[in-house]
Amino acid sequence: RQGGAITGFGRFRGVDDNPTEVLVKIFPSWLKKHPLPPNVVVDRCQILEVSGVGAKEGLEDMRGSCFEQTGQMRVWVHLGVDARSK
Repeated sequence: RQGGAITGFGRFRGVDDNPTEVLVKIFPSWLKKHPLPPNVVVDRCQILEVSGVGAKEGLEDMRGSCFEQTGQMRVWVHLGVDARSK
C-alpha cells in the first residue's frame, strides 16, 4: 500500500487568499468523489504556516507522524504560490 500527504501554505503578506490553502482544504472531499486505487491512500492534508519557525514545526510533525513511523515509501506533495505572480 502506497501512502502520501498533501501540504500547502496558508495566507501570507501579499496573498490573503492563498489558492494552495484552498486546494489542500478541499482535497479530502474531492477524494471522496474521485477515489484513488485501493492500494493508494492520502492520509494527511495539512496547511503549513508560512513563517520559518511555524513551517519547521509543521514539517517536523509531518515527518514524524507520516514518514518515519510507517517504514514504507511515501509521497509528499507540497503546493506553493509566488506572491509576485500575476
